Amino acid sequence: EPYWADLLSRIESRQGFPERLFTDSLRLRRTLGMLGSAGDYEDLAELTQRAGFPAEAQAVMEEGFAKGVLGKGSDAAKQQKLREAVTRKATEDRKDLAQPDGAAARVKDGDALVRLGYAVFTSGQQDKGLQLMEQGIARPDLKRGDEARLMLGYAQFQSGAKAKAVA
Repeated sequence: EPYWADLLSRIESRQGFPERLFTDSLRLRRTLGMLGSAGDYEDLAELTQRAGFPAEAQAVMEEGFAKGVLGKGSDAAKQQKLREAVTRKATEDRKDLAQPDGAAARVKDGDALVRLGYAVFTSGQQDKGLQLMEQGIARPDLKRGDEARLMLGYAQFQSGAKAKAVA
């Protein structure tokens, strides 16, 4: 764990580290059990909600509360308010994503399809979400292939398909 903490710290502090990758860095910290502070949980929840993944934000907040990191001290009311907001948005999102309205057919490019797939994945429809992500990666109009494959690998790891995630 000290190796990962040092490595992530060095990467994040490098000149030119893209801010959009900070969410992925926090996701990796969470996967490694290295989200320690209330600020880490709040940052990840806010970033994932802003990115369009409210179900992931809800899971992050629930984990923080379950571990006793959130819901205490002078920021307890603010944290509870964030928890309620992400829970409300995640509930709405799950209803929207469950509608068979062909949302995947309306996306504009491979990157959007990967993001939709990840939203579907985090809302509880893992197989469907992984399938949409793979379809997005296969499209010729995919612009951020490395980031899309990183997101797919993370989802595969979360679903227990570790060999696929490593590949």
